[in-house]
Amino acid sequence: MKIRNGFVSNSSSSSYIIVVKKNNPPCSHCGRKDPDFLKLLGESCSSDNRIKAGGYEAVLEHIRNERQGWMTEKQYKTLEKEVQFYKDSEDEILASIEISNHDEETKRLFTNMVDSNIIKILYDSES
Repeated sequence: MKIRNGFVSNSSSSSYIIVVKKNNPPCSHCGRKDPDFLKLLGESCSSDNRIKAGGYEAVLEHIRNERQGWMTEKQYKTLEKEVQFYKDSEDEILASIEISNHDEETKRLFTNMVDSNIIKILYDSES
């Protein structure tokens, strides 16, 4: 069960702190390459889809500023440690994003990329 301490709204989007692998090589069999999820999200026509913060410093600042009301102190400390783990990564990028709950195509792509280990979820507002 999720308990919120601050203002609660019936949001039409879900928020995530994610790690996205950079430069995934194409499939050796068919040559297919996974799309750049953050670029697709930035170009989305849904106003509820957006990158709220990108990169280590921006994501860390975002969770520091926004943590009150949407995560416990324990969740914050755990997330802060996980974010710091990716500070100097050359293979992954951190991002804080929102995905519209009404955009089935983007949600499906996101889920498929998580299932394929291209995206790792560090924080999910729905859990």
